[in-house]
Amino acid sequence: MDTKIKAYVFLAPPAFYSKTLLNFMRSAKIKNGYLYHKSYKRPHTKGIGRLPLSFIEEIKQYDNLLLKNIKKIKPVIYFQSTEDEAVKMEDGHFDYWKKNLPNPKKMVLIKGGNHSFKGRKEYVINESIEWFKKYLPTR
Repeated sequence: MDTKIKAYVFLAPPAFYSKTLLNFMRSAKIKNGYLYHKSYKRPHTKGIGRLPLSFIEEIKQYDNLLLKNIKKIKPVIYFQSTEDEAVKMEDGHFDYWKKNLPNPKKMVLIKGGNHSFKGRKEYVINESIEWFKKYLPTR
């Protein structure tokens, strides 16, 4: 953990990246060593619409890193939309973070929205700024 980081804002990260990626794989196409999924090619991302299959192994490293360091992640505000299509509520990510993140923390569950907090971005930004004002040292 980087000791220079004094506060965190989590925007719907999965609790276990590899599990979330497996969910994507169920509705993706695999071709020529790449994983193609509709969420990788959205107009606003200008992405090429694919990830190399090696990404699956790379992302598993974050699961172990999370398990090893979760008690050191503080203070954190965590945002999750109830209609998040990427980090789904029913997969238990919100509950995992709520249970395992140490205090001080603030869990914000947003009704509706999506993974990009559609219709609530200004709220998320303003709450994040207030969180940083509260927990970041001033000079």
